[in-house]
Amino acid sequence: MKNLFNNLNEIDYYFDNKKYVIRDIFDINKRSEMIDKYLNNIEYYIIHEIKDGDKWEYIAKKYYGNSNMKMFWIFIIMNEIEDPFFDFALTVDELGKATRYTEENSQISFDLFENAINQNDEKRFIKILKKEYIKNFENDFFKEIV
Repeated sequence: MKNLFNNLNEIDYYFDNKKYVIRDIFDINKRSEMIDKYLNNIEYYIIHEIKDGDKWEYIAKKYYGNSNMKMFWIFIIMNEIEDPFFDFALTVDELGKATRYTEENSQISFDLFENAINQNDEKRFIKILKKEYIKNFENDFFKEIV
């Protein structure tokens, strides 16, 4: 696992004003100005509406082909996703399970469900880097984190 993150900085942690240096923890949240270049210019991306059942890998396959199914990491970066499992639009079934209805709290449950639907709908539209910019994006990204 360490090889994957060799180019990222190690992090010094401070707890209760005491400095702890942890040697095997890497700063995977490093923010890159290069990413803003792609995020802020519509020339580089298209908008995709996530449908029920879509998964990161299938969207990558649709736009980038079979050999590039693992390129979904670009979507995660392009959409500033912090948690690729929970920041992805849920299916109707998953949404229902996440906001369980109970008879005792029917109004509260309905309000939570309605709020969850609204938040989920906002996640349905994601930026997809156009295929012709993948190599440039990768090169810029890896130059930036070195």
